[in-house]
Amino acid sequence: DGLMKVGPRSAGASPGPVCYGLGGTEPTVTDANVVLGRLNDRHLLSGKMKIDAFASRNALKQLGTRLGLGLKETAYGVIRIVTANMVKAIRAVSIERGHDPKEFALMAFGGAGPLHACGVAHELEIKTVIVPPNPGILCAMGLLLADVRNDYVTTHLLPAEEASPRDLEKQFAELEVAARAWLLEEGFATEKQVLIRSLDMRYVGQNFELRVDAPSVIADMRAVHAIREAFHEAHERYYGHLSRTESIQIVNFRVTAQGVTEKLRLEAAPQNRPGKRHALLETRETWFDDLKHVSAPVYDRFLLATGDIIDGPAIVEQMDSTTLIPSGDCCTVDRSGNLCIQLRSKR
Repeated sequence: DGLMKVGPRSAGASPGPVCYGLGGTEPTVTDANVVLGRLNDRHLLSGKMKIDAFASRNALKQLGTRLGLGLKETAYGVIRIVTANMVKAIRAVSIERGHDPKEFALMAFGGAGPLHACGVAHELEIKTVIVPPNPGILCAMGLLLADVRNDYVTTHLLPAEEASPRDLEKQFAELEVAARAWLLEEGFATEKQVLIRSLDMRYVGQNFELRVDAPSVIADMRAVHAIREAFHEAHERYYGHLSRTESIQIVNFRVTAQGVTEKLRLEAAPQNRPGKRHALLETRETWFDDLKHVSAPVYDRFLLATGDIIDGPAIVEQMDSTTLIPSGDCCTVDRSGNLCIQLRSKR
């Protein structure tokens, strides 16, 4: 249709963005960030990886010619579209599940997450963005530190109004026997085992179920009644309404088996870092929202000290990521080394 689109196909690491110089020819989000000065146009990975900014500009210029846009307008259009894509994805796991994003902080992770986090947060009216010390390896750390988990589920259609504690306990007990056996095989002693119960429930006639937590012991009818009330509340939160006159149907019984692993104790950030004045690397010509051109200070993240305050517009660079702080927003380095950005500017 002649309109600009971004994704879902990725250039990946090979050939990667045009600016990597590894054979990529199609402009990417990374190239757009380079053109707008949001990413270092000389190198990444603390100087270990050279960047070809001329190649990025040439690729986006060709795209802009086809669209009838200038270079900066084309690059900014790419950023606007990828931001909209991320906002849509977050809405699907928040608003569409009955949660208001404005009540949460946005955690930025991955190499590119901190580049786009504030833009996404502004669109969702989220007031706080948190960038952990090493966002580029956050997922890998999570994989290493996460508890071992397996899910057990059985389908058993049961009218909730007719369910007795004995009926529910019988279904859960069978799943828990299998869950504990698996955890023992994985080497987790009893004290390192956690079993979490839940039910998939719906009003009779509905096509989709909602998952509702169930207590570890269902001793009497009060517990059964509490489960039904929890479903009503979940339905109202998710869909905006409930009906206590409609019959409720239990569809699936679930048990999540968790083997608790040893956790890494995260230490506070070093207190002997030189601070913001010594962390300033350069001033870079950067294009922010609405193509406002500013001279943004660029800081080395690992020279910033606890308590340092950085007012946007500013850029914070590190080996595995780059954090963008838009005009009007304010970033504080907390004692754990997180960048806590408070969004203040109006858009």
